Amino acid sequence: MERCRQCNSSLAKDEQICWACNAAVPEKNPKTTMASRFQTLINALFIVFCVLTVLSIFLPAGYVPTFGRCIGGLLVLLLVRSSCRTMAEAKKS
Repeated sequence: MERCRQCNSSLAKDEQICWACNAAVPEKNPKTTMASRFQTLINALFIVFCVLTVLSIFLPAGYVPTFGRCIGGLLVLLLVRSSCRTMAEAKKS
């Protein structure tokens, strides 16, 4: 049996609102959304492109992409990353 965090009254397993104080009951295991997974992927790609950009200065062009391509990819990922955050924040509100 679960308890309400606000008023400590007993709750059934399927209740989503406390019957005593009308407080919302949080989910035990909230599922990750597709937006958060996509945001994690974009963040990982952004970090990879940051490393590639630094490496493109020191390594020859045969090992990593050219500096211009790395900067271009970094700018595109920066725009995608900021718009992804904006959409995720708008969806939460």
